Amino acid sequence: MDVGDAWAVIWRGRLRILACMMIMAAAAWTYIQKIATPTYQATATVVLETRSTQVIDMEGVISGLSGESVDIATQVQVLRARSLHARVVDELGLLAHPDFAKPPRFSELFSYVKSVVPIRVFSDLGDPSGPTHRDEAIDAVSDMISIRNIPNSLVFEITVEHASPTLSAKIADAMAAQYISDQLSVKSDATAQATNWLSERVVALETELEEAETNLKTFTTETDLISAEDLLEMQRQAKEQRLRITHAEEEITRLQGLEGQGNSEERRRNQEALSRTERLLANLNDARVDLDSRIEDQSQDLIRLEQLERETEATRLQYSHFLNRFKETSVQEGIQRADSRILSPAFVPTDPSSPRKVLILAMGISVGLLVGIAWVLLREGRQVGFRSGLQLELATGLAVMGQIPRTKRNSRKFMTKTLASRRTTSFSEAVRNLRTSILATNFKAPPQVIMLSSSVPSEGKTTQSIALAQQLGALGKSVLLIEGDVRRRVFQHYFPLHGKQGLLSAISGDSSLETLVHTDQRLGIDVLAGEASEINAADLFESAQFARFMRIICDQYDHIVIDTPPVLAVPDARVIGRYADAILYVVRWDYTNAHQVSEGLSQFETSGLRVSGLILSQIDPKGMKRYGYSSYYGAAGSSYYTASA
Repeated sequence: MDVGDAWAVIWRGRLRILACMMIMAAAAWTYIQKIATPTYQATATVVLETRSTQVIDMEGVISGLSGESVDIATQVQVLRARSLHARVVDELGLLAHPDFAKPPRFSELFSYVKSVVPIRVFSDLGDPSGPTHRDEAIDAVSDMISIRNIPNSLVFEITVEHASPTLSAKIADAMAAQYISDQLSVKSDATAQATNWLSERVVALETELEEAETNLKTFTTETDLISAEDLLEMQRQAKEQRLRITHAEEEITRLQGLEGQGNSEERRRNQEALSRTERLLANLNDARVDLDSRIEDQSQDLIRLEQLERETEATRLQYSHFLNRFKETSVQEGIQRADSRILSPAFVPTDPSSPRKVLILAMGISVGLLVGIAWVLLREGRQVGFRSGLQLELATGLAVMGQIPRTKRNSRKFMTKTLASRRTTSFSEAVRNLRTSILATNFKAPPQVIMLSSSVPSEGKTTQSIALAQQLGALGKSVLLIEGDVRRRVFQHYFPLHGKQGLLSAISGDSSLETLVHTDQRLGIDVLAGEASEINAADLFESAQFARFMRIICDQYDHIVIDTPPVLAVPDARVIGRYADAILYVVRWDYTNAHQVSEGLSQFETSGLRVSGLILSQIDPKGMKRYGYSSYYGAAGSSYYTASA
């Protein structure tokens, strides 16, 4: 199905679609007026303050919000926090509000029964727990609150929807107030914690500073310290001592080299000089050792002194810093401001926000439109019957010899009267076309025995058989209409038949054909009705007596029309078909499915019988137009019919 076909199907089903739209619109209106509970929305707005308004710099203790997207998203989640909603429930006393009242839970009834009925078994069952009344009230408040950040701004909307407009405004204002209070509480708690910690730290640092100063003072008192300049002088003296020692060692080496040279006096003087020099060297070494020891001790003491002084100074600076921070925090405590402020409190709404009548009505109509379209397309997609002769021909490969419109639903006993009195209706003209098609199959030897069958009951083959016999009789031919469906025997509803004898008696020869045939003067045909028999119908038609009967009636009548039962129900039609010159297969318009038609035709084919043509019966001309098929039973041919069918 392409777009054009789909649109054509939708257009043909516009009345069904319109009906669906009206039904859904009525349902939506009923919901709005009778079912839906009106609710009211109240909105409070708060704005996020990104500038710090602290008296002194407290960024290290309680930093403000920057207004970045992360901060905004965080504040939205804070507003949605269950703890905040719980404080609103407690502040407004919603547990006692009628809208939040609830019947006793099973656990409460269980506890009451345990307290009243002292049965020991209850102690072993435990206590079925469930959500408390407060938890359910908090959940209800959470469900009615929605938080929205206005795009590209620092403004938040707190919207509350409830059946009570006053309560909606109260909850929205309480939410805004609790949000501001929560920010102040967080800052106050942070400041208090910082103050307590700084206080403890200042006390500890003060003790450390006092201890460091005491250690420095004690070390200075107990140690014989010299200045750094004196230490440098001692180091210079030590250097000079080392030089003198070097010179003395060189002199000793020289004097030892002169030992044994010269006269005795010279040797004596050299010996004395060597002794003096050695004594001097020994004294210099002793003095050097003492001086090095003194230098080492003084250096260690000086290093320790400098270390104590640095530690004392570092502790003093740290103590001073924390003392200043403690004073700043103490001053800031109690004068904190929230990072947000209420921009606009909620006002009590006067008009309900829901149900949105226009929207719900529009949705109902839209749903009806979609349902209607789906219904029409599904109905079209599930088509099981044939809606045109061309469609039937393409499916079967057989020619459609007649397309018969449906008649008015008169009772069967009035149908023959209608056929006799209204001979120029669209139905009669269609049957004449069928007659022409049948006779045109062989002009030289037109079919004498014409049999009509179908796939299933209620396809109109009996009506077609009677009408075709009438039209053949209108040509001045002798026509015999036989009721081949001896199982149902419906001719008695169409014709004023009297007596119980009929086809069976004619086949057996118990009575003459003339006494068994009913002549209908209005239609100009003879009618041989069916007759109840204990013999199976198929066996009856397989008998030699039936063959002899067919030869007799073929000698007496120009045309014989046999109405047979559906081929898919019983095998009678396939047996009778052996004696037929033309087999017409009736297919009810938009009713009989392709599988039934194919199976019915296959039954004839397996019996070696060829179906001459098809009849598309009970066509609805208006339905043909609805389905997009042209019909010559409409206005175009109305001038040819003197009375409508």
